[in-house]
Amino acid sequence: MKTLRCAVIGLGAIHMNHIRAIRNLENVELAAICDIDETLLHRKQEEFSCPGYTDYKEMIDQVRPDVVHVLTPHYLHAPMAVYAMEHGAHVLTEKPMAIHEADARAMIETAEQTGKHLGVCFQNRYNPTSQRIRTLLDSGSLGALK
Repeated sequence: MKTLRCAVIGLGAIHMNHIRAIRNLENVELAAICDIDETLLHRKQEEFSCPGYTDYKEMIDQVRPDVVHVLTPHYLHAPMAVYAMEHGAHVLTEKPMAIHEADARAMIETAEQTGKHLGVCFQNRYNPTSQRIRTLLDSGSLGALK
């Protein structure tokens, strides 16, 4: 079985969840990381023993990852995901997928045109509070929502 090479863009609060998942999966390796904070990047390069980049395009072009995790501020999800898919990588992005509908549509269209998978993390939908809200909304007991 082929080993999937993953790259992570953005080393903010959620990155360790993604890194742990990558490291815990068989046939998956962390190929590179990217962040604009050079001090953080260098620290994480040592911690993860992998190449680091401050420019996501340079990382994608040089590393050629199979999968790119986009963990950046929301407004950057669309351009980064589109670039990654156009350059041969599948994409997993954090929520929200995009902040504008046109950007979300561009991401979906790029996935369809390139044949690459596009995934969006929505892990909180299974939390008890989220499930309770869904039940209330579905019941109609709150009235019509506008």
